[in-house]
Amino acid sequence: MENIQKVKGFSTFDLKIIGIVLMVVDHVHEMFAPVGAPTWLDWFGRPVATIFFFTSVIGFTSSIVKLSATLMAYSYNWSRKLNQLWHNIRWTTIA
Repeated sequence: MENIQKVKGFSTFDLKIIGIVLMVVDHVHEMFAPVGAPTWLDWFGRPVATIFFFTSVIGFTSSIVKLSATLMAYSYNWSRKLNQLWHNIRWTTIA
């Protein structure tokens, strides 16, 4: 017989679902703040950054090819920066 031990706690998938639900509540607050949504709805979005960083570190440490994961994150970061720069130049020349 196999000796399978159940681990109690949340998996990273569970943490991601919790983060998604909390961010939806936070975004609902942002949408309805002008019409009087209570400010305590903003508190639900606070732990999501911690959950995101935790799951990112877990994903990176369990990755087999760490150099590839690092280069993908680095290239994504630079593509976002170049896109932001392009949009800033485009809108300043139009206005």
